[in-house]
Amino acid sequence: MRRILARAAAVLALLALVPGGAWALARWGRLDLLGRVRWGQLFSRPDDGSLVLVALTVLGWLAWLLLVASLVCETIGAITHGAVHPELPGARLFAPLAAALVASVAGLVALQQPAPDEPCQAPPVVSPLDGAAAEPPPTGNGAPGGASAPSTRELVQHTVADGDDLWSLAERYYGSGEDWRRIVEANPGTVLSPLDRLRPGTMLQIPGPAGEPGQDAPAPGAERADDGPRQGRPLSHRVDDPVAVPGRTNAVQVDEGDSMWAIAREELGDGAQWPRIAELNRAAVSDPALIRPGQVLAVPAQQDSGETTTAGEPARENPPTSQAGRAPAPADTGAPGGAAADDETRDGATADEPAREDPPASRAEHAPAGTGAPGRTAAGDEARDGAAAPGAGTGGERAGTGEEEPGDGGAGQDDQARPLADERELSEHLLRTIGPIGATTAAVVVAALAARRRWQLNARPVGRRRPPIGARGRRVETALAAVATRARPEHAPGTGAGSHAGRGLADRTQPRRGGSVPVRLGSSAAGPVRVDLLARGVLTVDTLQPELSAGLQAALAIQLSDESGPAVQVRTGPGCAWLGRLDSPRIRTSPDGAHLRRELARLVAERSAALSGGRTAAELRQDPRLGEAWEPVVLLLDEPCEFTADELTRIGVCAVAPPAPGERAALELSEQRACLDGHEFEPELVMAPARRGIEELLDAADSTDFTKAWWWTTDTDLPDDIVPLRRGTDPAPSQEPTVPPANPTAPAPSTPFLRLLGPVELLGTQGPRPARAVRQCQEYCAWILMHPAGTAAQMTRELLVADTTRRSNMSRLRAWLGTDEDGEPYLPDAYSGRIRMHPQVTSDWEQLQLLITPGVNRVSDAALEQGLALVRGAPLADAAPGEWAWAEQERSDMISTIRDIGVELGGRRLGRGEYEQAGRAVGTALAAAPGDERLLQVLLRAEHLAGNRPEVERLVLQITRSARENGTDLTAETVTLLQEVMEGRRRARLA
Repeated sequence: MRRILARAAAVLALLALVPGGAWALARWGRLDLLGRVRWGQLFSRPDDGSLVLVALTVLGWLAWLLLVASLVCETIGAITHGAVHPELPGARLFAPLAAALVASVAGLVALQQPAPDEPCQAPPVVSPLDGAAAEPPPTGNGAPGGASAPSTRELVQHTVADGDDLWSLAERYYGSGEDWRRIVEANPGTVLSPLDRLRPGTMLQIPGPAGEPGQDAPAPGAERADDGPRQGRPLSHRVDDPVAVPGRTNAVQVDEGDSMWAIAREELGDGAQWPRIAELNRAAVSDPALIRPGQVLAVPAQQDSGETTTAGEPARENPPTSQAGRAPAPADTGAPGGAAADDETRDGATADEPAREDPPASRAEHAPAGTGAPGRTAAGDEARDGAAAPGAGTGGERAGTGEEEPGDGGAGQDDQARPLADERELSEHLLRTIGPIGATTAAVVVAALAARRRWQLNARPVGRRRPPIGARGRRVETALAAVATRARPEHAPGTGAGSHAGRGLADRTQPRRGGSVPVRLGSSAAGPVRVDLLARGVLTVDTLQPELSAGLQAALAIQLSDESGPAVQVRTGPGCAWLGRLDSPRIRTSPDGAHLRRELARLVAERSAALSGGRTAAELRQDPRLGEAWEPVVLLLDEPCEFTADELTRIGVCAVAPPAPGERAALELSEQRACLDGHEFEPELVMAPARRGIEELLDAADSTDFTKAWWWTTDTDLPDDIVPLRRGTDPAPSQEPTVPPANPTAPAPSTPFLRLLGPVELLGTQGPRPARAVRQCQEYCAWILMHPAGTAAQMTRELLVADTTRRSNMSRLRAWLGTDEDGEPYLPDAYSGRIRMHPQVTSDWEQLQLLITPGVNRVSDAALEQGLALVRGAPLADAAPGEWAWAEQERSDMISTIRDIGVELGGRRLGRGEYEQAGRAVGTALAAAPGDERLLQVLLRAEHLAGNRPEVERLVLQITRSARENGTDLTAETVTLLQEVMEGRRRARLA
């Protein structure tokens, strides 16, 4: 009721000011005195009051005109939701009053008719942030706080900064952008429409924010006794900080309600200078939109306002840190854009199309750190997802070298609701996810994971599913695959990085004369930087941070564990004990540094004594009988090496160790830069984010805790009042007339159909085939089908593509798919912020899932045969290694489902004596799961029962040889079957 009365008062005030003001000026104004003023005697005779009255009347009319102009501007802005907001000269004088009056009147109208985009009764959707409940606190009667009007104590006042929007504020205060409705409901007179752009300086009431653990939300206007009114004082204040550089930077402590914009406005005089503060604090603040009270930030000094910190400038030795003693982890904050935050604009222009000029209301005020000013992306296009606060992706330093927060890790470290705008943001996202890991190291890990998963799928029981991977593991795996495929082109020997440091530098492409141990240390503008450890003997590494040394050792050990590289043995200390998860026979971990030093001394003594005959270690390595014993040994030491480089090189041993006291190190290592013999490059390390992700991936690949498969049904899954059919039987014939089911293998020619169960193909399209990026368009189509209602942010982060690339490929895909017979596009514009395909667009994988919905072991033989008819080979057969990494779990499910169909259908055929049909079913499934032991069992049994002895012998040889090559053991069931088919019976065993 109070709001209605306030808005009615605003209407009366508006009437009094506009028509009432004009009437009053016309009624009591004295413009008629203009004729009585003697202009010729204006400065010689005193005024009788006529001139004053005329001047006051003119000023009154001028003020009235300015007020009307302000009201017109604000009314146009309200009607167009900010898309058009004219700025007339002098109209800003009464802009605050006009905005308040127009907002109140518009709010009164909005109360009578709900906005079409927002149902009045839609309850807010609350999701947790980092495991903490983001729900409003309960009220006194036990109801949630969101169920009733928030009390004064639960409100927080927020001053809108340039770039704020409803979604980002909801992410910031509640942990979920979907709670923007709560802010709208609390500010009905200020926020007229969810699509309106928030104006900087506007005060918003934030009801019941989810504060830090153990903190209560401050009441609105709550000030400390000595601070005075909150709104009229600087929120931040300077503090003494030994890190601050006198004359160049000041230390500023963040207070409650601060923002980068506000600090820049107070300290630098211009809020648009916030990127300079973000640039100085990249190591401590990964997300400039999320700074915490009590945090100390470095701010450029006023006299240094003309200079900017460049990305190449060395970071401070000790950046400002939080109270925990380290840089706070970046948090998952708001989404650029309105409530939906996606790639489509509100006026119908899709973000997939080339960027073009947009109305001011839809422009994003977001810019990565390092850009000149907020408002434009690095690509030069206006960000059109709505206003966004300074986003993530500002860290140019090696942010990945720091520790993550425990738990899911990484989920809160990116601005997950904002697409990766360009290649720079994509590179920074990879850096935050897996740190500065190199392409060679990533490729070795990806190959090891692929081999482990083949073994895991081979050992998977029928009806069980491979253990799922956590969110962090999926992100790390996708990032590793992307890095492995983003390697720079190799340089020819003797050029580029290969000739930087002279002695000891090598390339894997060079012939290995007498043996070599080449490793990649990093990359420079000239190309990869490699070093031959065996040629150097001792590579001394100097770093002030022990974790950097451990990261280098892990990167070297992983590279040397590659079986395709030169034969070498690696000895590490306890700091690299986690590498035991690689299960590499080349890597051996010592329990402590003393044990590693003793092993080095033993190696030197034994090999030196064995070389007394005059032969060199290089010659002995070429001897087939002695080569294994004389393989090079690399020791990764945490203490200086007590032997010289010549002593170690002579016996085929090399070491990576810190320098001795007073010795100059060959490799100087820091977070961003490394220097090898005077030549700088970017180091490639395995730091904490990548290490934890790799550990999780390897543990999941080795796990035998298989979960229940969704494509398999057990009797316990059925309700008590349902009796399942006997397995292997078709349903009893019904007396009712039936309609034959549609054939899923023959989709209508006019309907796009994506084939994934084999080489990837997109059929039935209505538009022209793209001239390029065809495979990427097919991948995008698959992602959209597997992620219905996904967003542009999800798409860029899972596919690891820049948003500029995504937009171009989405435009190609939309044109390629075409439209249906009614003119509806098969890939509609995502005006709601969610990307969806036309319902008629489907895939063979979706068709297969539909066929086996009751369960592979419950559907009829005909359904299983139809499912196998969809299989044309291994799923995603033509995807190169590293591509489609986001779909690894889906690909695993495809292989597992097809394998179980083959085992189930083959078993049914064998039970009925249909050996040839059983062989065909298993043969089709083997195309998707080559060498699968369970399928080979069924096929071997079918050939044995059919009396095909030559084929039986071939299969037995294939099974045993495959086990030896893979280094795996055959299951007891397979061993028994081999004995039965080859020897006629199972070998006797004592109980």
